[in-house]
Amino acid sequence: MGGGLIKAITSYFRGFYDDIVREDTSDAHDAEQHRDKNGVRGELRSKLGRAIAERYTVKKKLEEGGDLAALDETIERGIAAGRDDLARAAIAHKATLSARTNGLEAAITQLDREIQEYENALADYDAGRLSEERLARLTKELADLEIATPPGKHGEA
Repeated sequence: MGGGLIKAITSYFRGFYDDIVREDTSDAHDAEQHRDKNGVRGELRSKLGRAIAERYTVKKKLEEGGDLAALDETIERGIAAGRDDLARAAIAHKATLSARTNGLEAAITQLDREIQEYENALADYDAGRLSEERLARLTKELADLEIATPPGKHGEA
């Protein structure tokens, strides 16, 4: 009878410890899922922040770009003074500045789209509606964009 009692007690404690281990494993799994969710959200917020910062930088470059009207005036003065060399230099600078301005404006437009996409993704994620398909597509598109455009080189001419 003593052997049966020991087996019963052993079985009881084994079941008790198995329950504890299962509960700990379940808690660890839940914590890992929570970390994964926060990681995805954190990555989206990080990319959103970088896009906003880059847009600010590009916009500053655009604002500091130069005055096309002043170049027109320089061209006119060069022509009036018979200084073709001055007029040609101003025309070349104006063409360069125009191309750079167009590139920066295109970069701002692209960054605005990225910012909107990140904001939408965050809103969807926060609402719990971000499907894994859409997240995979968005991640792939963003990875392709980062490969296609080196950092800080969005549309600069």
